[in-house]
Amino acid sequence: MIWGKDLPLDKISEPASNVWKGQGANPVCMMRTSWTAPNAIYLGFKAGSAWVNHEHMVIGSFLMEAEGSRRVSDFYVCYF
Repeated sequence: MIWGKDLPLDKISEPASNVWKGQGANPVCMMRTSWTAPNAIYLGFKAGSAWVNHEHMVIGSFLMEAEGSRRVSDFYVCYF
């Protein structure tokens, strides 16, 4: 965010993909039906292994937003 502070927001083009996934040791996936529709659906979730640093705190977390509001979320926290 610091590096984009002078970037004019009206000049940013829509990304080509509606899906992003990181498949490292701490997998995460984010999907959306549209970048511009006000009633778009957004889904993000977190996977992982409890053996990776700090992962036991967020494995299985997800959220879904539709029509401009949060519909469901589960920020799972597990303390061993």
